[in-house]
Amino acid sequence: MSLSEIFEGPLRTEFGRSLTRARVHQYQRYLSDADRILILLHNEPDPDAMASGLALRTLLHRTRATAVIAALEGVTRPENVRMAKMLDITVPKYLQEGGTYVIPGHGRVGDEADVVDYRDMVVIIRDRIQDLIKRGLSLEQIKAARPALDYDGRYGNDKSWTTTMFVEAVYRDLTQKKSN
Repeated sequence: MSLSEIFEGPLRTEFGRSLTRARVHQYQRYLSDADRILILLHNEPDPDAMASGLALRTLLHRTRATAVIAALEGVTRPENVRMAKMLDITVPKYLQEGGTYVIPGHGRVGDEADVVDYRDMVVIIRDRIQDLIKRGLSLEQIKAARPALDYDGRYGNDKSWTTTMFVEAVYRDLTQKKSN
């Protein structure tokens, strides 16, 4: 019996699946240190592209906040917009500017991309603080670790709401007992 005869049928299929699993684990390890990744789809992504982006985010064990699915031109065709809503994903234009403006009670005027960035910042800092709490650090130790350091330049200049105050509020929220 030759090697090619042994390597046919179910054995060949299982070997292919094993190689695919090994590649997926390799990508997961390679991207594990990144706080956020961008899954960039082709222009005017169709349902296949959106589902592929969502599948990749799932395979990488990422969330909406840690793996942004975007397209250079966004989604405009009505049937593709409906598909994005069905998949519960937002596919903004990459580095989208303009569109609907957000005028906050305090702070600068922003657009949709700024809201997405702010939401992502909140989730990332919350996750960092949650990880430090799980490691057993106290509030003072967490503040000393500066989990919001890379956002201080953009969001830490407002004296009425400092990043230290934000860290304290997140800590209190994560450590308070939840009542039914």
